[in-house]
Amino acid sequence: MVSWRLRWTKVHDGERNSQKKVRFSPKVKQQLWILALCRFAEPVALISVFPYLYFMIESFDVPKKDIAFWVGVTSASFAYAQFTSGILWGRASDRFGRKPTILCGLLGTFLSSLLFGFSKSLPMAITSRCMAGLLNGNVGILRTLVAEIVPQKELQPRAFSLMPLVISIFGPAVGGYLSEPVKNHPRYFPPGGFFAKYPYALPNLFNCVLFALGAIIGFLFLEETLESRKNSRDIGLELGQKLTSLFLRKQHHHKTLQERFDENSPLLNQAIGDEEDLLTRQSATKRAKKLQKPPALHEAFTFQSTLNIFVYTFLALHSVAYDQILPVYMSFSGLEIFRGFGMNSAEIGAIFSAFGILAMINQFFRYGAGACLRLCLTMYPIINILSPFAIVVREDYQRFYLYTLIFIKQITGVFAFPCIIIMLTNSAPSLRVLGTLNGVATALAALGRAVGPTIAGSAFSYGQQVQYLLIPFWLLGLLAVVGLIPSFFLVEGKGLDNADENTQETPGASESSMATCSKAASIVGVDDEPVARK
Repeated sequence: MVSWRLRWTKVHDGERNSQKKVRFSPKVKQQLWILALCRFAEPVALISVFPYLYFMIESFDVPKKDIAFWVGVTSASFAYAQFTSGILWGRASDRFGRKPTILCGLLGTFLSSLLFGFSKSLPMAITSRCMAGLLNGNVGILRTLVAEIVPQKELQPRAFSLMPLVISIFGPAVGGYLSEPVKNHPRYFPPGGFFAKYPYALPNLFNCVLFALGAIIGFLFLEETLESRKNSRDIGLELGQKLTSLFLRKQHHHKTLQERFDENSPLLNQAIGDEEDLLTRQSATKRAKKLQKPPALHEAFTFQSTLNIFVYTFLALHSVAYDQILPVYMSFSGLEIFRGFGMNSAEIGAIFSAFGILAMINQFFRYGAGACLRLCLTMYPIINILSPFAIVVREDYQRFYLYTLIFIKQITGVFAFPCIIIMLTNSAPSLRVLGTLNGVATALAALGRAVGPTIAGSAFSYGQQVQYLLIPFWLLGLLAVVGLIPSFFLVEGKGLDNADENTQETPGASESSMATCSKAASIVGVDDEPVARK
């Protein structure tokens, strides 16, 4: 009887200890919010174009029958250019560090946004969008940064969810409300002024302000996470610490570079002695020297990582194509069968932003990454097939029907993209190749975002000619099915902690494994105190 009780107690205690709730430490929360602020301007600049792009192309005196095609080409030019440079940016981040690469990308997008806002011709607009894609590979690099800051699998959904939150709310609002201010807000912008000559400059000037703020915040407060570069001197961080101490009216001692490493090591919460801590530091230093040479490109690819990239590419293809073609459909008018709605840019922006807010609320419910991804991918073909039928329902219910589909689409996107990013991150063989893997994924997803709008724009133009606008939506539905099928073969990885231990363990690491495992409190906290060992 006593023996049975002892066994039950041990099992019960083990289950309780294994279910401890892991949470972010204040240091990690700070870095995630800094990263979100650096990231803030990029999705806003990308998505804010959609509500007014149709009207911008129309202002270039493009024939009405060709507007949809050139909307697709202009949207796709950004992604085509990003496809050509994505792998190079990923490789650069693995060699020179995450932080300097991100700052260069912000500067490049700042300049291209400024040029796009002042475009007065179609070639100028397309050129500026190409510049935006060529000069910025931050999408994959930022995901790599998040994965390196938060390698714990159970914390990744919350960490990665910051990205689509920003996209779904602010992007459409900026483009919809700030474009054509003389027409949409005559009370504040009289005719004949600067914004009458450049009707699409205001949203892009607003984006430039966001880019400048993001670059300043990143320079001053963002910490390097690349193993081989995190111990290098960072002038921006030093300046940021001085400014922080100045505003807080107290002096903070400058932390050593090794202490910064200790605060960011994804380790377990146990007490250790000074001798074990020293072994940890020596092991980390040896490993950093070993990782100076960037990994080979082929090291990043396994069956699961390749499959994840395929699913991610098709998700980007049909999702962005739908986001681009729906505003064209909503702004188009004049067809007898399956015609558009004839809305203006402000109405379109308001609709997308309102449902972005609702999708944001849903984002905080937690689901398993694999199951959630498959459910979301299943919804995309249904949404694409049903969308063009909004115009044939009773007039009193038309907008309600369309708004419901947009709401479902926004929620689906808010869940789908973080899920595939988490799956892709955890399929990486090790942290050494994560930047390269995300660079390749970003490049191929950019290719998908380029091909999708091009196909959708051409299909829309053809549908316009034959008076049947369901063609582009059903075509996107078919492409969504192609991306859905491989998702059933995806397997959730164990996380980067396990992958790195299995593939990159350095000599002497086993001697300091207890010391290495003891530092997790700097990354995460545990609600319950660990049971002391006897």
